[in-house]
Amino acid sequence: MVIKGIDRYENLSAVKVAADGSVDYGLPEVRFGDFQVPAAVAWVSKPIGHSPSVRAEFEMRKGSPVCLSVTIAATPKGRPVTTADLESIPGLERKGLDAFKALGHRVFDDDASREGRNLHRVDEIWSPDPRALGAALRNRPDDELERVAVVYRENIANHPTQAVQMAFPKFSRRTADRRIKAARDRGFLPQTKKGRKKA
Repeated sequence: MVIKGIDRYENLSAVKVAADGSVDYGLPEVRFGDFQVPAAVAWVSKPIGHSPSVRAEFEMRKGSPVCLSVTIAATPKGRPVTTADLESIPGLERKGLDAFKALGHRVFDDDASREGRNLHRVDEIWSPDPRALGAALRNRPDDELERVAVVYRENIANHPTQAVQMAFPKFSRRTADRRIKAARDRGFLPQTKKGRKKA
């Protein structure tokens, strides 16, 4: 059998407040290529149906992500874990890279571009659905989608799609909608439910 689940990424080095009010400031972010990323992250596969859940924890060591642990657990009413489940776990190196990049932010060379580009200052984030990636997403450069996401977030309270269209004069309304969806699918904006704004 194959493990089926929805990917979720967690920042394991974020600031945490305990029940007694004490604060753990966690570990500082580290540089990874052209990204600034958390020092430690986790990839979690939220089970679909009766599949087991999977959790892998990663740490950045000497500029490279390394896997520290992998846990596979049956859900309360799910099927038991099998040897086939172990063989069906996707490439951990890829999952580690995805987690670090989803929870990090690209580092820019110019001050104007660098401001406000960390779009994921949260403890966890849901990954994009790979089935939703379209041709427009595959062909768009990251920097354009990141800029779309920033404009959208800065105008979330006041017509964000229209603001994207105005910031990019060549965009029609439909193109602006597609770029915003592409930014969500690429992970620069969080996923949202129909009818609800979320940035």
